[in-house]
Amino acid sequence: MIGNEKNLESAENFKLHLAQTILWCAPRVDIANPKDSLRTPELRPRVFERDRFSAVDFVATERQRQGGVKFRDAQLPKGLCNGHLLAYFPETNLYDGAAEIHTDGFLDVDNLPGWDTWVAFFEDEPETNYGSYLIAWIPPQFVELVSEGIDCNPEECIMWLSDTKVSFAQQLRHEGLLV
Repeated sequence: MIGNEKNLESAENFKLHLAQTILWCAPRVDIANPKDSLRTPELRPRVFERDRFSAVDFVATERQRQGGVKFRDAQLPKGLCNGHLLAYFPETNLYDGAAEIHTDGFLDVDNLPGWDTWVAFFEDEPETNYGSYLIAWIPPQFVELVSEGIDCNPEECIMWLSDTKVSFAQQLRHEGLLV
């Protein structure tokens, strides 16, 4: 399993899943169709997953299974291929649909990017609304669009991971993956 600080074996495991996400998403970007881009039907999380960790783990496992041998030892590309890491905080979501409109559907009504982009789910600082969060890799072709979604999101349930103070972001800064 990936995602939770309790079950995330190491930052190396996160980097492998991030590398696999980038390898999967890069050839599937469809700038002309943001709404359906990076929502591969076979990777769609099952409706009755046990919890959010299981949903993200399902996506990661299925992506690795379908990616085959080349995904097993995927290497993290330099500069994340110019993509950015997005943090989504489900506990603060108002589900107002503004980001969906501003991103042409790349972020859905729940402010989520396509599940193909999901890397890991974390829990920390349980006393705050920002204690649970999804990390997703946003391809460079959609960074500007997602920035518009972030800008119109009053509850701040979506933001660039580099703009957060969550513990894993601090760890990634220490390792030079976030500036």
